[in-house]
Amino acid sequence: MSEEIMKNEDISEEKESIVKASDELPAIADDRIIQIAEEAEKRIEAIKKIKVTALRVTNEKDWVDENGKPYLQASGCEKIARIFGISWNVPDDPEYEELEGGHYMYTYRGTFSLGGASIEAIGTRSSKDTFFTTRYEYQNGKKNKITLPATEVDKGTVKKAAFSNLLANGITRLLGIRNLTYEDLEQVGIKKEKITGIHYRKDEEKAQLQMPPQKIKQASPPTPKPESKPDKAATTKQIWKEFKRVGLGNAIDAKKFLEGIQVPVSSTDWDQEDTEKILTKLSSIEDNFYTVILGEFDRIGLSEWSERKQFCEYYKVACNIANWKNSDIAILLQATKDLADGYYTDIDLEEDLEEESEYAEAEERE
Repeated sequence: MSEEIMKNEDISEEKESIVKASDELPAIADDRIIQIAEEAEKRIEAIKKIKVTALRVTNEKDWVDENGKPYLQASGCEKIARIFGISWNVPDDPEYEELEGGHYMYTYRGTFSLGGASIEAIGTRSSKDTFFTTRYEYQNGKKNKITLPATEVDKGTVKKAAFSNLLANGITRLLGIRNLTYEDLEQVGIKKEKITGIHYRKDEEKAQLQMPPQKIKQASPPTPKPESKPDKAATTKQIWKEFKRVGLGNAIDAKKFLEGIQVPVSSTDWDQEDTEKILTKLSSIEDNFYTVILGEFDRIGLSEWSERKQFCEYYKVACNIANWKNSDIAILLQATKDLADGYYTDIDLEEDLEEESEYAEAEERE
């Protein structure tokens, strides 16, 4: 009898412990929890699709490699924003901060929205950045580095770059596509080897500076050798590589650039002075400078340069593309952004611009 009582007590204690344990655990089997889990899985899949869709509208020219990591440039951000309907609210005037040595920094702050979600983002650029202070000149086929003082850095370019940095930060954060890898890019066919690379080698430069001085040997001066002329084929290849870097990979577009700096449009007619002039001019232009606006021209149906020239004249932008500045690109992008795809395919450009001019004059009179 006593054994049976003890067994019953053990069973009742076991039941109580089970009940207590179940009270302490969350209601995993609750229908609401299951629904939340299912919705979470669906959201994860949706985010994956958003990332793939966003990356598909970009190409190699919209990315740069910074020390082994892909970085999305403003040109790619604008493409992504368009397909997802992302909007932003940014004050016209950025914050301006003076730095030592006459340098300065621009800071933009803005709100980016998609559907019912909004985030705050910041974009900054300083005149100290090596991108603005470093220039190269070519002499006798050799590339010479020049460091510009703060007074020679164009403020408009720094300001525009800060705005581009804001777009990149805001759009990528809103879509959750920061910290991307080359595996992500390869899923949509973007190859790492086709992306322009930017690598910082401060440690190497420091090591070179710390090399011990070599002993001076008394020796007769070496017999001077005649200057060797740079290999024209290699120089020409370098020039076309530079054309692709700035967004002038199309031969017709490159020809307009060459006309603008008054050098022969055929590489067979180039002499050493011509190649140095071309390389010096191209080296002062940022990556993919022409990519977005030329893409916009093609999108709205302005494939001929005669039409593009007319469009530029109407908006009072330099017709010589070699002289375009960031402000010119901004004006043209503003003019094309609301035009539908193929807008000028079936519309006479001259008539359309005349009507727009008459409409603007009528508004001014009112």
